[in-house]
Amino acid sequence: LHKAIRRQRQMCIRDRNKKDDCHSGNYTFHFWSTYKHHFKLEQTISKKKLNKNKTYKASVYIQGDEVGADAEIYLYVIADGKKYVSGMVELDGWQDWKKLTIDNIRCKKGNVKIGIYVDHAADGWGMIDDFYFGQE
Repeated sequence: LHKAIRRQRQMCIRDRNKKDDCHSGNYTFHFWSTYKHHFKLEQTISKKKLNKNKTYKASVYIQGDEVGADAEIYLYVIADGKKYVSGMVELDGWQDWKKLTIDNIRCKKGNVKIGIYVDHAADGWGMIDDFYFGQE
């Protein structure tokens, strides 16, 4: 659990063990803030685990609300110096899961970074679950 309180503002970013908040399994990544906030959640995949002759796809699920009309939420993958980006998504409420996807990802010579970028309004909240990166 990570919590930061500044001038009576609150931000919460944590793993959450509440089955109703998960897309699958028992844990999800939960975010909420009383002020406008942005963050990225990412992981690097070693090139040793990749086949340079294959194409890959990536996906992630997200639900939430009150992120604002100007929110920016997208999945991204960085492979061989190229940044692949999904379309933007609008969040419509609790348990209304949206799936972000990217297809035709090529990686011939390096590690791959997969992540989600979230820039939301004050009081925006959501859950992120089930990142996937695999061969097409």
